[in-house]
Amino acid sequence: MIPPIGMAELKPPRISQGPASRGQKVYEMRVEGHTWQEIADKLGFSDRSNAIASAKLYAIKSGKPQLSRRARSHGKRTKRQLAYELRDQWGFGWDTIAQFAGYRNGGAARYSAHHHAADYQLPLPREWPRFHRR
Repeated sequence: MIPPIGMAELKPPRISQGPASRGQKVYEMRVEGHTWQEIADKLGFSDRSNAIASAKLYAIKSGKPQLSRRARSHGKRTKRQLAYELRDQWGFGWDTIAQFAGYRNGGAARYSAHHHAADYQLPLPREWPRFHRR
């Protein structure tokens, strides 16, 4: 039987297979360090933006922190984390952090450290010691 016009494109609804939802699987794979494209290919998303949206929706519904669009370095300190720690725990200046961590300037290091804090719901890195120019 030939389906009526417009009905051929309809697909049956997806039914969750087991206790873990698709969004949860995406979220867990991302935390493990997989790229968005790897996740999309393995779980059958049409492109990576749909995998990102699925993980974001799961994070909102479950109350978990949202994931960064950049891949996590599993078991390693990320560049953002390094910038955050050098400022917050050691008090280095932004220009020194930029040189050490490989940023183009202190502003880029500051931006990165602030995003690390936002991603992990941490307090912003301290702004002192402040050196006043006279």
